[in-house]
Amino acid sequence: MRKWVLTSTVLSIITALTANGVALAQDPAGPDPEASQTFVPPLKSPDLNPAPENANISRSSEDVTISRDAITIDESWMAPDPTKPAHVRFVLSLPEMPPFTASCVNASICAPVANSADSNYFAVTAKIDGKPVSLKVVTKASVSGRDITALLIDEHIPLMTDSKASQDALARLKPETLAKWSNEKDSWVDNEGADAIYGGWTVSSELSFEADIPAGGALSTEIKYQPSVGHGLGANFLGHDEGANHTLVDHEQRYCLDDGFMKSVRKMADNSKPYGWKGLWERQLVFDLLSPVAGKTQAGDFRLVVDKGSNKDDLVSFCGHVVKKLSATSWQVQPFDGEHGTPTKDFEVLFISQPEKN
Repeated sequence: MRKWVLTSTVLSIITALTANGVALAQDPAGPDPEASQTFVPPLKSPDLNPAPENANISRSSEDVTISRDAITIDESWMAPDPTKPAHVRFVLSLPEMPPFTASCVNASICAPVANSADSNYFAVTAKIDGKPVSLKVVTKASVSGRDITALLIDEHIPLMTDSKASQDALARLKPETLAKWSNEKDSWVDNEGADAIYGGWTVSSELSFEADIPAGGALSTEIKYQPSVGHGLGANFLGHDEGANHTLVDHEQRYCLDDGFMKSVRKMADNSKPYGWKGLWERQLVFDLLSPVAGKTQAGDFRLVVDKGSNKDDLVSFCGHVVKKLSATSWQVQPFDGEHGTPTKDFEVLFISQPEKN
């Protein structure tokens, strides 16, 4: 997990945020933290890039709205030559999905995304000038850096390892093939579980769409998707177990925890009987500000909004150099320093909530 050192101008904003956002798994009622302390880290947000042949198109604005329900990115693009139209191909690279294993007690809880059985696992949708467009999806599978997509397709194995279709297809493999894929050297299959056979490969998807920018005009795009929300049972930065101090320092730097937030979390923990801080849910979200396109962002053309959502019981903390309250439910955040500053780190959000009750 990354760390960074924040300047003294960084603010910490603590408020409530929806608990109805993309749940990587439905919170079990009455969790037993003594039985499991599994933590699933979040994946970064997808990386949006124009195709290399159109890399010189310019972006005049970018508006980003973040919640646990969805992330929406509205952008406006201009052709490199105002006297000529431009054809551009946009590529949306989804972060690599880790393999699923039979050692995970509940694959849905262990999944870092809500749509882990779908090749469009961030449930991405796109619009051009307000009109929906179709996305071309290309998915690849790899293990230890080796591309095994064609091998799996030849054996009629769906690439998404968390899908029942993939697990059923693996179970139908010839015994000698299954044995080969399950051995230590290849390790393409986790065949240790009694209920299912899981693929041991990682998956990555690339989504793309094309558009024309008129001469002297602009093109607007809207990308919307369900974010990966890391989750785990137990607000460990409150604990007194070994490593808690390290976790607290990490969280203070990553999410700018302040006294008010810590007081609120301790109060929530006191009300989370009988487990205390071990019974709280911690969730994390990472928005990528350091991709090649996002890295060109400057404060003058960038707007980031964190929306509070509907559940006022959740606590959330994040870092920002300038924060403006837009309404009772949303805040505008400047995540990097100075009017003409550029991002030096990703934008991360920490959510703390109590388990849902029966």
